[in-house]
Amino acid sequence: MSSISSRPRVQSVSLNTVAKNAVFTSQVITSAVNFLSSQAVKAYKQVAQSLQLSTVNTIEPVASLRAEYQLQQQQITTALSPYNLSATESIQLTALLTAAPYVVESNLKIQQPLQALQLSTEPSAARQAQNLLLQAVEASHHQVFLETLKVACTNAAVQIGFTSVQTMASLVGTVRLVATDAQGRSLVTEINGDINSQPSIATEVVGVSDGSCNAILDEFDRALEAAGVRAAVPTRKFTGGVCELAAAREFVRKKVKPQSTSRVTNTNSPNDKRRIQRLNQGNTTQQQ
Repeated sequence: MSSISSRPRVQSVSLNTVAKNAVFTSQVITSAVNFLSSQAVKAYKQVAQSLQLSTVNTIEPVASLRAEYQLQQQQITTALSPYNLSATESIQLTALLTAAPYVVESNLKIQQPLQALQLSTEPSAARQAQNLLLQAVEASHHQVFLETLKVACTNAAVQIGFTSVQTMASLVGTVRLVATDAQGRSLVTEINGDINSQPSIATEVVGVSDGSCNAILDEFDRALEAAGVRAAVPTRKFTGGVCELAAAREFVRKKVKPQSTSRVTNTNSPNDKRRIQRLNQGNTTQQQ
């Protein structure tokens, strides 16, 4: 028997679960903003505080942050207007403030576009650097979000007794996990996340024959929610014992090892023929 629990749209994950070594972009920017004029630094601090751009309670997928991007830019432009900044500094500040809600793998991931933004002296160069910074921030944030979902799914599985967790090889943008308990039952999870859409989580129970699939998935879903994963209401599907997730099929296929074939000696080989001839000659001599 087998069942799948699917969460088609993951909206956010608690910061308590965020992947280790991840860095808030706002922290990187705060240390880099000092290249601007004193008036621009003042504007950055006051606008960031008034719009609460650095106050992040959850980590959201890139697609969700993009949806907020246009409104956020309008708010930033309006908030910066009283400071009478140059066109270049306005673009630089807008780029830095817009990047604040993101989380990146390390400051090295955005170091190059950040330096380009710092060195830009014309609006066109600043605009180009702004675009490069946003692209780098989004790409790194996406990886952090997928890794955070992986951590959340791992913790949820361990919490309900599936303590042996392995990561399966997968395509870019996909994370596959297999968690197994002491009874040999397994939870196979696929996390699919294109940067342009909200990621999804699907978990399939494998190796259960007593009808407890739904009970296991109920526990897993509750543990995910406790880990701070917020998503669309999970849907449940009974598969009738036929694995549906690609990761589950691959996992089962690898578990069923092919039987070893015994090696049969070729009795027609030259060595065997000579050995038989010698034995026959010996028998003939004894008979004589």
